[in-house]
Amino acid sequence: MSTDNETVTAQDSEEILENAAAKVNEAAGDFTEAAETVADTVESFNDEATEASVAAQETAAMAADSAEEVKASFKKESKAGRVILCISIAIVILAIVLVIAALIIASSMKGKGRVSQDASIFEAVSTFFSGEDKSASNNNSDNTDSSSTAQPTKAADSSATVDITATPDDSTGSTTVEPIPTFEVTTKLGQYKGIEVDYMDTTVTDADVEARIQSVLASKAEQVAVTDRPCKASDTVNIDYLGKIDGVAFDRGAANGVDLLLGSGNMIPGFEEGIIGHNAGESFVIDVTFPDPYQNNPDMSGKAATFDITIHSITANVLPEFTDEFVTANSEFTNIADYTENLKASIQAEKISAANDDADTNILLKVIDNCSFEGQIEEEISYGVEAQRSYYDNMASQYYGVDGATLFQYFYGITAAQYDTMLHEQSVFSTKITHVLEEIIKAENISYTDDEYQTKFKEVFFDTYGFENEETVYQNISKEEAEKLVSDQLLKDKAQKIILDNAIINGK
Repeated sequence: MSTDNETVTAQDSEEILENAAAKVNEAAGDFTEAAETVADTVESFNDEATEASVAAQETAAMAADSAEEVKASFKKESKAGRVILCISIAIVILAIVLVIAALIIASSMKGKGRVSQDASIFEAVSTFFSGEDKSASNNNSDNTDSSSTAQPTKAADSSATVDITATPDDSTGSTTVEPIPTFEVTTKLGQYKGIEVDYMDTTVTDADVEARIQSVLASKAEQVAVTDRPCKASDTVNIDYLGKIDGVAFDRGAANGVDLLLGSGNMIPGFEEGIIGHNAGESFVIDVTFPDPYQNNPDMSGKAATFDITIHSITANVLPEFTDEFVTANSEFTNIADYTENLKASIQAEKISAANDDADTNILLKVIDNCSFEGQIEEEISYGVEAQRSYYDNMASQYYGVDGATLFQYFYGITAAQYDTMLHEQSVFSTKITHVLEEIIKAENISYTDDEYQTKFKEVFFDTYGFENEETVYQNISKEEAEKLVSDQLLKDKAQKIILDNAIINGK
């Protein structure tokens, strides 16, 4: 049974965790440091998830390190390895597009013209699937890594010659590669210079700093067993529950030994409230009404139900005091003043990075709106939707044994309808911005020098993929494919730079 926001039941959680564990345990010996690698990213979800979801995210961390190993193995000089590497390159390019598009989805889902923090959802998933370590600075970090923030300044490469959805067959190791179809699209450029947008407020308030401090303290909280009082909001209870409608137990309405953070909002309205005030060892019944609509199971929408509850234990999260001693023990600083000043600078850097991303994204959105598209644009967008769906499904299945929609629902509370909207908006953005940039390349007669090509080549193959020289690159991907990939990306980067450099950003 789950909430409005979390769209799987506790039983679903257990099944997902079992599938995830089965996948990861095969490679567990090689990935023992994975949890530390992504600890900061996992921490950002702790306030909104039960212990079950935290466990799932830790499993995701291990799988992410597994993905890094898989990516490294793409460099093998076998025929299959060469094909897979081409696919890997295309996938990472797609991941860049998804990060850009994510900034749009957050706006469209909330009915705003601005980018919201929901963008981190898609960045995190794209990062996980690409196997890269790009953990964003979060509420438990003292320092800011600006490179971890989604940078909507890289154009998509729509000219890749392999299907981004192709993946190696688990049983044979072979790979099915399908050519990407060509779509006839005519793009008429509108205004792309002098685009005007507003800059987000980047002021760091005392409340921002205090919230960050409290988050850091919460990450160091000590869990203390409670035996002398009833449970209250912010306590974690370990419970059994059994749901009934008209006295009859319903499917997926029961679980045993579940840890639930009271006040988290992870259960349907009235469930957590009905537990608050009871003591460990008590068994009782609560009355609730399922939300209407109830996305998890529409048949339950609006129905009255009872839950038999047994509380096994109560645990309080006791935060440490924020003192010089705490600062010394948990950071490079020795006093509160220096620590707080550094924290404020980190928050400032994060806000500036987010504001830059927001401005760049809104500029690109306005440019797209100023252009018109004719021909097979809808067919190309539809193809992109299914390609991305297949990409997420393949990766989610490989690491979790579920499809992409379930992965997003479980970790981020996105409904099936929102998932479909996300895929569509991603494809609309990536498809249209690619055509726009191609037209700007022609309109501006953009070219590049040999030195610029060599710099981009090294950036793509040496810095990103770790090749030592061109010879090893061409052992894994043909020279023609490599040149086209680098050339296309370089030209589109230049076209996008023209858009952004000529924009007017108010308040920056």
